[in-house]
Amino acid sequence: MSETEPVAVKTRPQKSWCRRNWWRVLLLVLFVIIVGGGIGGYYYWRTNYGDLRDSEPCRMAFEAAAKEPRVIEQLGEPITLGWLPEGGENHFNVKLNGPRGQANMTVDARMFENGWGLQRLEVIFIEVENSQPITIDTAGDGLDDAPPWQP
Repeated sequence: MSETEPVAVKTRPQKSWCRRNWWRVLLLVLFVIIVGGGIGGYYYWRTNYGDLRDSEPCRMAFEAAAKEPRVIEQLGEPITLGWLPEGGENHFNVKLNGPRGQANMTVDARMFENGWGLQRLEVIFIEVENSQPITIDTAGDGLDDAPPWQP
């Protein structure tokens, strides 16, 4: 019998952990960016718009507009408040949504010692030709206590 020489088997050196798992790291980084952006976006929205939507002037204006027969006639029931109010706490615009359409509600309010008072509450319907603003009388809801602001 002949003696055989051992054959040297060439093996590749093992790749580093980073080279083997780069795609997992990339997915983790993307996941953290997306989740972090979502959380940051939520807190930004909640801080700048969510509190306005839940504020006393917005609640008062929505209740007055939702009871107004002319608004109910155009939008139908139920009427809901839009998601993104524009403006500040005492002057803002917000959408009203109903089964038959949408409207923009403009509100001017003032803070007094005894609470908020509405100075102006107007509703204008979207996608209605020649739509004139409806001024809603909020007497008894603080309008009489809120004199017009003149700089």
